[in-house]
Parts: sequence; structure tokens; C-alpha cells
Amino acid sequence: MKSLAASLFCELRAELGEGLQLFPDGTSRLVDIPNGKVFRLDNQTPIHERQLAHEVSKSLPWQAGQVILGRHFLHFFDQDGNESSRLKVSEESSNLRCSDGCVMPDGSLLIGLVDRNLRAAAGSLIHVAISRDIAEVLSGATIPNGIAVMPGEREIVWVDSPTQTLVLFPINQEGRLGEREDYFVIEDSFGVPDGLTVDSEGGIWVAMWGGSKLIRVSPDRKIDIQVEVGTKNITSCAFDSADNLLITSATAALSKDEQVSSGAGGVWILEQAKHGFRGLKPLVSGVRHN
Repeated sequence: MKSLAASLFCELRAELGEGLQLFPDGTSRLVDIPNGKVFRLDNQTPIHERQLAHEVSKSLPWQAGQVILGRHFLHFFDQDGNESSRLKVSEESSNLRCSDGCVMPDGSLLIGLVDRNLRAAAGSLIHVAISRDIAEVLSGATIPNGIAVMPGEREIVWVDSPTQTLVLFPINQEGRLGEREDYFVIEDSFGVPDGLTVDSEGGIWVAMWGGSKLIRVSPDRKIDIQVEVGTKNITSCAFDSADNLLITSATAALSKDEQVSSGAGGVWILEQAKHGFRGLKPLVSGVRHN
């Protein structure tokens, strides 16, 4: 196993930095979940782009701008920053919120819903069609977390964090998910799997909460790279437009000493020259306006 080390890209002090996502224009976005903040990365400067009055878990590319995964709604913002519509994905009386999500090859969305108290088996995965129709495709999850389309756009990789297991789902002709396959079990010693991304060769890069690291699971189902990060709670990762790996972190659940350490809650980087892989072109949602 090759060992690499990430360096601090920018300080952010996010309570729960998450949801790194590359956009077609070459920018990247991330969120601070409990504080409702969306940031755009401009070189090494995180620009506070949007503030919502509730939790936000991710911003995804949309045909007219971006779709932000909020607590009970998906919020569709146009290129001028105006909210053009919203779509309810859970009852406002519930304790659910959106977790991770991805754009499917047909432009639809696959979104995780999680109980805010992390109640066991209360989470799910839902499919949001282009028509805005919503269907539950999986129930009984606890912390539906990292999710991404694999190269070739025929499979989805996903993790329900407490299971420590990366799961593959084939994508059927209707854009829905087929029968699951348990792909790889991550040893507890590495930490708890959180957000993830995939490279063009089919390697799966997983952010390990509590483990101070990122790991790569190779196509032959082995951990071939681990990336040491200088803070404990690692939350998500994504390739940027230059194929560097960006990594988010959190100050949440850290001791006072750990919270004041350099880089806690910041964005970290592993340069492409060090890891040698390429990311995938970001998919763009085609979910209609209303």
C-alpha cells in the first residue's frame, strides 16, 4: 500500500465541511452542513456563496445553475443566484434531512435522506426523476453517505457508513437501481467511511471520518493508497478541474485541542502530480424547473 500526505489548501473552520463537488465551469463547491452555508472555491479562497436558514448537505450542477440539497427541500438556483423553484423530498414534520447525493447519467438525481439524530434504519435513498417525480429506491439505511456514478455510467457506488461496506448498484434502463452487490468492507481501523469520489480507472476514494485519512479502493478490490490528512474528521473528497484531490474536514466531534489545530474544518489537497489519477467529467442535472 502506497502512503501519501495531503497538505492544507485553505482554512475554513467549518463545523461540518462536506459535499465537495466539481462543476462544469471548473469551480468546486462545498458546504458547512449545520450552518447552512454554501462555498465556492476560487483558487485557495473559499467564497461564501449562499446562506440557507437550515442544514445544507451538497450543491450539484443543474442545467440552469445549481441544485442545493437542503433539509426537507431541493432548492434550484439559477445562474444569477435566484431561487427558481424548490421540491419537497421529506415531510417538514419529520426529523429527516438530505445527506449526500449525485447526478445520474440521465440527469435525474439520487439523494440520501438521514435522520438528524442518526436513528438506526430511519434513512433511505430516493430517486428524483427529470419530471420531478420522487420514488424511494432503498429503505432501512442509517447514515446514507458517499455516492457516485462509476466510470462507464452503468453502476453506482454508495456507502451506509455504519456498515463499513461499499455497495455497487447497476443502473437499469429506467435510470433506477438494480440488485445491490457488497463490493468492499473497510476495516474499522481506518475510520468510518463518509463521502467518496471515483477516478477514471474505477478507483474509489473514500474519506474516513475519525481516521485522519483518505483511502483508495482499487478496481481489484484492495486498498492500494492511503492519504494521511493532518486533522481527524475527514468528510468528503472530489477531483478539481486540474485533477487534484480536494478533501473536506470538520471541527465537529473534536476535543478543544483538536479543534484549534491547524486545518481542522479546512480544505486539504493532494496534488495530481502526487497521486497520478484523473477524475470524471461532472454530470449535470436535467430536473425540470417546476
